[in-house]
Amino acid sequence: MGGRRPASGAGSYFNASSNPRVAATGRGEALTVDLNLPPFQTYECPYPLGATLFRREYFAVVHSGEGDGWDIRRPAMSSIVVFQGSIYLVDAGPNLGYSLSALGIGINEVEGVFHTHAHDDHFAGLTTLMRSDRRIKYFSVPMVRAAVAKKLSSLLSIKEQEFEDYFDLKDLEMNVWNDVGGMDVKPVFSPHPVETTLFHFRALAEGGYRSYAHFADLTGLKTLEGMVTDDDSKPGLCRELYQRVVRDYSEPADVKKVDVGGGLVHGEAADFVSDRSRKIILAHTAQALTAEQRRICSGASFGTVDVLISSYRDFLARAAFSFLHDYFPSVPNEHLFALLNGPILTFNPETILIKAGAPHQSIYLLLTGTIEVLDNNSDFHIELSAGAMLGEMTGLHNLPTGETFRAVSFVQVLEIPCDLYTAFVLRHHLFADIARLMEGRAFLSRTWLLGGVVSTGTLNTIATDMRLRTLAVGDAPNDRVSAIGVILNGRISRCVDDKVVEELGPGDFFGEEAVFFETPSIASLRVDEPSQVYMISPKLLAGIPNVRWKLFETFGRRNNR
Repeated sequence: MGGRRPASGAGSYFNASSNPRVAATGRGEALTVDLNLPPFQTYECPYPLGATLFRREYFAVVHSGEGDGWDIRRPAMSSIVVFQGSIYLVDAGPNLGYSLSALGIGINEVEGVFHTHAHDDHFAGLTTLMRSDRRIKYFSVPMVRAAVAKKLSSLLSIKEQEFEDYFDLKDLEMNVWNDVGGMDVKPVFSPHPVETTLFHFRALAEGGYRSYAHFADLTGLKTLEGMVTDDDSKPGLCRELYQRVVRDYSEPADVKKVDVGGGLVHGEAADFVSDRSRKIILAHTAQALTAEQRRICSGASFGTVDVLISSYRDFLARAAFSFLHDYFPSVPNEHLFALLNGPILTFNPETILIKAGAPHQSIYLLLTGTIEVLDNNSDFHIELSAGAMLGEMTGLHNLPTGETFRAVSFVQVLEIPCDLYTAFVLRHHLFADIARLMEGRAFLSRTWLLGGVVSTGTLNTIATDMRLRTLAVGDAPNDRVSAIGVILNGRISRCVDDKVVEELGPGDFFGEEAVFFETPSIASLRVDEPSQVYMISPKLLAGIPNVRWKLFETFGRRNNR
C-alpha cells in the first residue's frame, strides 16, 4: 500500500538520511545515487549462519558471536543470557537481525540488552532493536549509556535525550550486584579506549550460585602493566587501579567468555592460564585458535548453549498465557486454559504453516521465532514476531486464507483448533469485538507504518482506540484534532504553494509534524476525492519504537525536499 509515496522501506529505516545522495561529477552536472532499498527489501547476511533451536532454560548462555568485527565468517563477540525463559542480549553487533532469526528469536521476544561499550561491533545492532513494538530494556552503567546516547544521536540525527524514546533505560551501579528481575548482574570497569565494562551474571541454585562472565573488550595485563607509574606527575595508570583490574579479570565463573584479540587494546589468552573458572571460552578474534590457546581454553560455535541451571517449568506455556491474557482481558483466567490446553508445536525454517487458498483446521499463536506473511495476489509481505495470531479471521469463518504463513526461522506455536476457538469466542460473546478488531488490524498490518513486527496485541490496542473520519472534497484533514491520520480509501494531496508535492492514498499517513515534533507543516493537505481516514492517538504510537522511527524518517524526508 501507499505505492505513490517515495520508497522508504525496511532497509532504509536507519539511514542517517532517507533522502537520495547527490554527487557532483566535476563538470557542473550531478548524479543522484539513491541508497534506499525498495519497500520490504533488506540486505542479505554476509555470512552463513544456519538455523538453531534452543530450549528456554532457567539460566543459560547462548553463544551468538565470537568474531572481532572484521571476521568474515561469523558474528562479532556477543552472547544471549536466558533467565527464567526471558531473552537478554549481551551487546548488539552488526547483522543482529539475522543472528536472532538464525537462533529462532523474534525481535519482540527480547526482554533487554546489556551493553558493554559503544564500539561498532558491539553497538551497530541497536537500530535493529529499535524495530520492536515496545521499548526494549537497556542495561548499562551511566558512563556507557551517555557515550552510546551521544553516538546514536550523531548517527541518527536525533537529540541525546531521545534515546529513551526508543529504549527503556535501566542504569546499573558499578562493582555491585544489581537485581535484574531476580538475576544478579555486576558490571566492572575495563580499561579501554572508550567507556567500557565487563559483566558478571549469576543466579541462585541448589548448592549456591551459578555464574557467567562476559569479558568484551579488555586490555592485556602486560600492556596495562607497561602503563603503570608511581610518579603522579607522569601520565599512566596508578598501581592500585592495575591491581584491581588483575583481581577483576581473575574472578572465577562457571562459564567465562574473554576477549583475546591481542594488540594494545584487546586481551591475551595467557592472562587466563591460572583462572579458576570451570569453563573459559576464547572470543573476539578473526583468527583460528592456536594450539597453545586450545590447550588453555575452549571455543564456542554459533548457536551452542551452556546450561547453567536447567528448567523444570515450561516457560513457553507462561508466554502463551501472557499473550492470551492481553488479547482477552475480559475473560477470566481459568477460562483461558481451554485454549492453553493445546500442544506447542515446533516448525522447521522455511516450512509453510498455513497455505494461501487451502483450508486450515488450526489457528496458531506464535511464541518464538519469526513468520513471513506472503500475500497471494501481490508482492506484499511482512514478518511477524512473538504474540501474533496466525489464521484467526479465516479460522473463525471457516474460509481459506489469502495469505501464506511461512517460517523464517525455527518457530514454536500454540496450536488452537478452529472449532474450539470459535466456541470459545461465542461463549464469551467476543465475536462482534473480534470481527471489528480484525478488520482494523488487517488494514493496519498492511500499511508501511504499522506492518511488520508490531504484534497482534499492540495492533488490537490501536484498532480499539482509532476512529474513522469521513472527508469530503475540500475538507482540511488536519484542522480539528491532533492525531495521526492513516488513509483507508480515497486520495489526499500534500501541497506547497498550491503545488502538489506528494499524493497520499490508501495506507499512507499524515500528521506527524504537529503531533510528534511540535512543528507546523510546510505543506497543506487537500482532499481530492471522498476519503476515509483512521485517526490514531499519538500516545499509542509514541511508545512503539518501530513506528516512532518511521514517523521521524518521514518527517525528515518531507521537510528536506
